[in-house]
Amino acid sequence: MSAYLAVLLLAATPAVDEAYDTARALMDEGAYGESWEALQTVDDPLLRHRGEVDLFYRTRDFAASLATARRGLELFPEDLFLLHRAVSAAIWLRDVESSLALSERLGRAVQRTELSEAERAAWAADATDFERRARRLEQAASRRDTALARARWVSLALLAASGLGIVGLALKK
Repeated sequence: MSAYLAVLLLAATPAVDEAYDTARALMDEGAYGESWEALQTVDDPLLRHRGEVDLFYRTRDFAASLATARRGLELFPEDLFLLHRAVSAAIWLRDVESSLALSERLGRAVQRTELSEAERAAWAADATDFERRARRLEQAASRRDTALARARWVSLALLAASGLGIVGLALKK
């Protein structure tokens, strides 16, 4: 985990939980199975969701990370860490709709959350970066859709021309 994200996580972390700290330490060591087991003993549901989301994210299971973040956001709709991981996972998955919605939601949550000026600037920079990346995904998807539509029309035109050619040859005989 980058030092920057660690600072953001610390700024948004609620009360200390020994099981959570153990799970995080195990995660940092790459002991993901043991970390998962430790996370199941965390009493605080916010910390448990954060830990599970981060565990899936670190193991590059972005679909599970996004799904778990969404479940956590049902309980904690403006938790910055859960929103951060959710939008990041959505971008990794190239989920345009989720990326856009979650990046905008993160930006709104940053504005409504009580933060120091430095923390707000850091979170706002992330939200802006995520929104920019989500917009790029949207543009790429639009270009891909346009190219696919063009390819289909060209294929149909070639098929029609081939059919006409075959009919023309058949009529010559």
